[in-house]
Formats: sequence, structure tokens, C-alpha cells
Amino acid sequence: MRGKILARETHLLFMRNKQIEELKPGIPRSLLLLFSGLFWSLAGIMLCRQAAIWFLSFGHVSLWWVSLLGLCVVSVVYGFGFKRIALNNIHRIRLLPASSCAFAFQSWKSYILIGFMIGLGIFFKKSDLIPIPILAFVYLIIGSSLFISSLHFYRHVFRGAFGSR
Repeated sequence: MRGKILARETHLLFMRNKQIEELKPGIPRSLLLLFSGLFWSLAGIMLCRQAAIWFLSFGHVSLWWVSLLGLCVVSVVYGFGFKRIALNNIHRIRLLPASSCAFAFQSWKSYILIGFMIGLGIFFKKSDLIPIPILAFVYLIIGSSLFISSLHFYRHVFRGAFGSR
């Protein structure tokens, strides 16, 4: 009797998992790479846009000096941080099944980190803990690094679409 109950519970659990799997929107890996690239690009553009609005409102800050310094810092942040994260993400996506959940373009840990970073950005933007000129510079660096890193995703999308290495 106990074996039949256990078998029935196992069968019900299997059926429930199968139903959940059917609800997941499955898309090809190439679209996951494209979604990830778009996500990184849009986040980078939004941050750079906000930084530009702040920089233009200062008036007394020379945008040439800020741009030159920003370019140097972005090169370091991109090279040692975001490039590695993007390439690891691309590798993870390439290891997924041919058709995967549409939300798999980021790992679940990344969603938590993204939520934390958005919350932190809103907090610092609303509070006076960090002066706006410094916050604008941080937004510019992170936004530029995100946008440049997003190009790796597009390269892999086109590499898969056209079969080049």
C-alpha cells in the first residue's frame, strides 16, 4: 500500500513538473544571446543618458576632460570586469539546450544582482550621500562598460547566424 502511494505521489510530481516545463517560453539560444545583448545595451544607454544629462547641467565642467578620464577608467572596468562577465554569460548560454526558457539569458544570480544594483542606483540618485558629479561619472563608466560588453553578444549572434568563426 505504501509503495502505491509513493508511486502515485512521484507520478503526480512528475506530471506537475512537466506542466510547468510546458509553460516556459522556449526560444533558441541565438535569441537568448540577442536578448542578453539588447538588455546590456539598453541598460548601458540608459545609464550614459542619465550621466550626460547631469554633465550637461553642470555647465562649468569641461566635457572633454571628463570624457578623456572616463575613457581611461572605462577601459579598465571593461577589461577587468564586464568583458569577463559577458564572456562567461555567453559561454553559459551556449551550454544551454537548443531551446531554453526566454528568461535564461541571465542566470538567476544575475537577476538578484541586477535588482540590487537598480535599487542602489535609485537610492544614491534620490539621496545626497554621493554628490551628483561623482554619481554621473560612475553612471558613465558603468553604462559605457555595459554597452561595450554588449557587443560581444551581438558578435556571437552573427557568428552563429552566418557560420563564421
